[in-house]
Amino acid sequence: MSPRRLCILGATGSVGQAALEVIQKRPDDFSIVALAAGSDDKKLAKLCRLHKPAYAALYDKGAAQRLKRELVNEETVVGGGQESLLEAATHPDCCTVIAAIAGGGGAAATLAAAKAAKRILLANKEALILCGQSLI
Repeated sequence: MSPRRLCILGATGSVGQAALEVIQKRPDDFSIVALAAGSDDKKLAKLCRLHKPAYAALYDKGAAQRLKRELVNEETVVGGGQESLLEAATHPDCCTVIAAIAGGGGAAATLAAAKAAKRILLANKEALILCGQSLI
C-alpha cells in the first residue's frame, strides 16, 4: 500500500507540528506533498529540509520570498500569497489535506481542497463555520 500523500495547512503551528511528529514516525504510511503556513519562513524552511515537500506556501509574500532564497538549492517549489495556499491544498499529488490554520485564514484553501475532492482532516471549527454546507 502506498503512503497517504498529505498537504498540511498550518504546518508551523501546534497542530501542524503535532501532525508532522506522527508522520515522521510512520514514513511508510505518510508522505508530505505540500506544507503551508502564514509567515514563519525560518520554521517552514527547516520543515521543508526535513520532509522534502514538492510545494511550500506562505501567506506572507515577503516571507515567501525569503523562503525561496533559503531553499534555492532544494527541489521544493515555493509560492506566496493567498493563492499559494490554494495551490498547496489542491496540489495534484496530494490526496489528504490537514486543515490546521487557526481562525478563518485557512477557510478558502480548505474549501478549495473540498472542491478538488481531497480528503480533509479539519483541525479547527472556523473553516466549518465559514464554509458550512460547502464542506459537507
